[in-house]
Amino acid sequence: MSAGAAEPDAFDPRWLRAVIEENCWHFHRQLLARYGIVLAPGEFSAIAKAVRDGSALLVQRKSKKFGIYWVRVRSARRKIYVLADAAGVPHTAWPRSRKLDKRRREAADLRTDYILRWRLVSWRPATNRADVALPAQQSELAKIWEAQDHLRPQGHEAGT
Repeated sequence: MSAGAAEPDAFDPRWLRAVIEENCWHFHRQLLARYGIVLAPGEFSAIAKAVRDGSALLVQRKSKKFGIYWVRVRSARRKIYVLADAAGVPHTAWPRSRKLDKRRREAADLRTDYILRWRLVSWRPATNRADVALPAQQSELAKIWEAQDHLRPQGHEAGT
């Protein structure tokens, strides 16, 4: 073991005065059972923030209120599936499946395609005027937005 690495059973002082709310216990139990991961202090909040700010990839919408997101857990150096509500609160660690992995790859491709197209349309040669954007590309992008509205990165509107 390297000099800088902590022992696996060593107490992390960040846990002093830290609390896991009772409504989050289910998430932590499922995360341990399904992925073998115990979150470090502050990681639950980081997961919730990633869902809220759109940096977590929405893989599948389960209902109007819930969706399955693909989120990175820094301490474990892994990505996991999380069922979260519209407010960004993680409810459970969702188990991996081939079907979900396939949807994740498709959603990631669509999101990358969307971002590349958004950058192309938002770029304006020699001026900042909105009427100079390429109309054919704007209408194509509008169709993608309508079909895949939930994949739109938050805060990115065409022409802003």
